[in-house]
Amino acid sequence: MSIIYGREDMTKNNVAWEKFINEKKVLEKMYSPGFQYISAQELNEITGREPRLLAKQDSLSDRPQGFKENNIGIFPVKNGHYILFRDKDSKSYYKFSDSDYSLPIETYQSKVDLLKYDSYPGSQYLSESQAIDFAYLSSLLRHFTNEKNLSLAIRGRLFSGKFDFLLPDVNHKVEVSSVQIEVDAGYESDNCIYLIEAKIGKRDDFHIRQLYYPYLEWSHKSKKKIVPIFFIYSNSRYY
Repeated sequence: MSIIYGREDMTKNNVAWEKFINEKKVLEKMYSPGFQYISAQELNEITGREPRLLAKQDSLSDRPQGFKENNIGIFPVKNGHYILFRDKDSKSYYKFSDSDYSLPIETYQSKVDLLKYDSYPGSQYLSESQAIDFAYLSSLLRHFTNEKNLSLAIRGRLFSGKFDFLLPDVNHKVEVSSVQIEVDAGYESDNCIYLIEAKIGKRDDFHIRQLYYPYLEWSHKSKKKIVPIFFIYSNSRYY
């Protein structure tokens, strides 16, 4: 289930993180060694807020003020534990450039008449899963990936295995295990696994965790090429 923040939620998160940053002396750790491990229990005890609400920062605009002002990033590392780290240039977010959105739009003609399906919403609102499903049904995904044979193999939430990566601005290896991963859809061909993160509407940026964690997870599970796809759609038009 997606979490949608209102102004009041953001204000409460700002206050909660400011209290936590001060009490746990986070800024001192950001100076040296550049990171700090924290737990959901600590977050809850100090702030009184639900840790998953505080840790969910899917875009740069979702970050609390203390994170923006002090260049702090966050990653989950295991169930109920996180790492805060120095992220001066916000490398933990992928930022779309104007050139990304100025690419020529390629018109695709569906291989099937989608309107013959009573379940097709037509001009009505499409959920993320519906958008992916009908992109697959129309063969748009096959066209985009240049794959004749694609099978839906992954969908939903699961707990990860073990993998690791280096922090973007700190020479520290982060070891991850048993964190929750969610994949909107994963399709497998003979040689590749395509992992899709779907969003409605134009985005300025997104936290790389949404695709990077699934990428690392299946890179350890399969010898096939792992291809992350960020899928944007609007008003029944797919991009």
